[in-house]
Amino acid sequence: MLYHAKVAAIAGRLRASGLAPDAIVGIQLPNTVECVLTLLAVLRAGLIAAPLPTLWRRADCVAALSRVGAKALITASRIGAADHGA
Repeated sequence: MLYHAKVAAIAGRLRASGLAPDAIVGIQLPNTVECVLTLLAVLRAGLIAAPLPTLWRRADCVAALSRVGAKALITASRIGAADHGA
């Protein structure tokens, strides 16, 4: 599957999730191609991306996402030894 098709598929899932246009979505992923594809998909879905450092833990993420009124967070289940999915 080409990258633009993957971006379109992710954007479709985001739209289907019921997020309103211009909703803020946190993204906490390592620097990989999946992070770039997710960022592009969030933008294609008409949402606003709020990238977060992977070193931030729950309290840091909650504080930042609360301040900007984020409606969702996209992260990996694990990044190194940290359990981000929890």
